[in-house]
Amino acid sequence: MPRRSVPALQVFDPVTDSEIQSLLATMPYCLVDPIPTWLFKELALYMVPVIRHICSLSLQIGSFPTALKQALVQPRVKNPTLDLEQLKPYRPISKLPYLSKVVERVVGKRFISHANTFDLLSTHQSAYRQHHSTETAILSVHNDLVHAVDDGKVTFVIQKQ
Repeated sequence: MPRRSVPALQVFDPVTDSEIQSLLATMPYCLVDPIPTWLFKELALYMVPVIRHICSLSLQIGSFPTALKQALVQPRVKNPTLDLEQLKPYRPISKLPYLSKVVERVVGKRFISHANTFDLLSTHQSAYRQHHSTETAILSVHNDLVHAVDDGKVTFVIQKQ
């Protein structure tokens, strides 16, 4: 497959107050944040310009504030049928500060826009795409299997454990 020339992702749409307001209104609460989420939302009128500035600076300098990279890691049981005295049944869940999630969504929105503009995502990519999910991925695999069987091909699915 020939390589395509795609411009670098280095020029970003400006972050707007309305974008930040929308994010604050729709993002879920974070219970482990040092600044309660409800306070961010309650003081949105005052917080929006500050958050917009943080997001804009992060995009401009290509760096993420170190304080926002610190997460509270909590173990969550992924398989309760295993011996809970061992580590295997657990998976680590990183709980990031609310502000970190806001910056992440602003940056993610710009990345996805760039990827869509230049058709950088595989047609089979489900993550980070609007109207795609694990359900659409499963339906795609099912559809491929049904077509293969209809064509008389041998098919199988392997589950990694």
